[in-house]
Amino acid sequence: MPTDYHIIWDLDDEQGGNVQHVAANGLTKEDFERALACAVGFDKSNSSDREIAFGPAIDGRMIALLFDRLDAEMIQPVTAYYVEE
Repeated sequence: MPTDYHIIWDLDDEQGGNVQHVAANGLTKEDFERALACAVGFDKSNSSDREIAFGPAIDGRMIALLFDRLDAEMIQPVTAYYVEE
């Protein structure tokens, strides 16, 4: 993942948007962005065929980040959730 990337977030209050999906799992946009910047691994999700990354949230716990890559430097989050280490 490039160090300079652009994350496409939906409006915070957009029903069903990516901010809401992330928040539904107890996480914030800041958690997603930190975990992406500090990601320890990237893969492809078996269930959705989307890209997935793993990194630490602000609280230090590991989270999974599911996203669509729009181009080399632009991604659109889908959701994020805590994972067991």
